[in-house]
Amino acid sequence: MAKTLRSANAVFKDIISWAERSVNTTVDGINTVAKQLTPRVNTGVAKSSWRRSANWKYRGRNKLDVIHNTAHYIAILDGSVPMRNGATSRYAPITQPAIDKMLAQSHYLNNR
Repeated sequence: MAKTLRSANAVFKDIISWAERSVNTTVDGINTVAKQLTPRVNTGVAKSSWRRSANWKYRGRNKLDVIHNTAHYIAILDGSVPMRNGATSRYAPITQPAIDKMLAQSHYLNNR
């Protein structure tokens, strides 16, 4: 039985699809954990406002907005902007622990 050799382009496409799958799986997890870590203070707007941008596709770029929250006060809850009195939120931080947790649990990063 003869072995077939794959072209460099086919191998590169496989690597790109693996990278896209791993990034998108990790970003989905970060979005889920960020939603879980966001407190439901009064109306729950900040907790329900986490959104996932379109799936990441490799295009040679290194920066991409993948999750965001449309609540106008999420920066205060996350601790990146202080309150009027200069204090930070007792719920802060939200996004950094979500990122750390998903990177630690990432199947694609730990098993390769």
